[in-house]
Amino acid sequence: MDLNLNGLEPKEENVELKKINDDLEWDSKVQQSSQYSIYLTSNFLRWSGLLEYRYFLYENGAPILGCILPPKIIDGMNSLSYCMYQGIFFIENPKSNYSDDLGRTHKLSQLTSQLVTLAPNAVLALHHSIKDIRGIEWYLYEKGISSSLQYKVRYTGIIHLQDFSDFENYKKSIRKDRLREFTATLKMNGVILNIQPDIQIFLDMYKDMFIQRGINIGQSELQRVSTIIEDALSSGVGNLLVLQENDGTPISGIFTLSDRMTDFYQFGASNPERLKLSGSSYLILHAIELAFINGRKYFDMVGMNSPNRGEYKASLNARVEPYFELELNMTTVGV
Repeated sequence: MDLNLNGLEPKEENVELKKINDDLEWDSKVQQSSQYSIYLTSNFLRWSGLLEYRYFLYENGAPILGCILPPKIIDGMNSLSYCMYQGIFFIENPKSNYSDDLGRTHKLSQLTSQLVTLAPNAVLALHHSIKDIRGIEWYLYEKGISSSLQYKVRYTGIIHLQDFSDFENYKKSIRKDRLREFTATLKMNGVILNIQPDIQIFLDMYKDMFIQRGINIGQSELQRVSTIIEDALSSGVGNLLVLQENDGTPISGIFTLSDRMTDFYQFGASNPERLKLSGSSYLILHAIELAFINGRKYFDMVGMNSPNRGEYKASLNARVEPYFELELNMTTVGV
């Protein structure tokens, strides 16, 4: 989807939604936002094929928020697959008081006034810091637009690394089973940690893991996973680790992304025939240890939505953070 803004007047006076093509212009605003994460940077948007869907909302000529407005489906897959927190970021200097809340409500209403005309089927994955979507709901109600907003409350888990003095102190906070698995792998003979593995080893294991679960993962999804890993590694913001036996047989793998504050558990894979070795626990805890070493404030588990994975990630002291996924489907009352 490409928004055709030529010849279309803003729905409300002095409000306009414009496509952004300049990386520096976009990234400078993202860096200053409370919703900043690597997922909103131009680099990640380029790797995930979403670069052309960047927009700023202007009010009286000044940008007040940015958003990503892709179509729901790209190349046969969900456009936001393997992406997080990309829907909206506010351009502001928050003071953390009620006036900020009112200001954001107003900005979301202004954005909605544009979306109903220019992107009536927008899909927005919001950052977990955006806890109030009343501005969207209120605008739709005021204009008599019903059956138009569907939203899911999704969950991720965040480890607040800054609450611990170091990794050793953090380990005292996790479930004893996870600590035993980590220690057992450290003592295991015939197992090595490959810090510069062949990407294809990880991708094959990743694909086999889904096949074992009876899930069909398409070529478009695999290509996006591969591109994100390759480009993030070459840019120095990705880290791929594979635990394997001495003969090269992979056990588990993990890929993390980093920005200035947070490490993200982006992808994980396990050899279905080596699950009893608990390689995933070792790799995740090793990645968390690296986050401490590199001075990150947070470690984001990137999802805690299914019962088993949610329980597992919680056992590593990941605290639940809800976030919204929104989808607009415009239907006017009486039509």
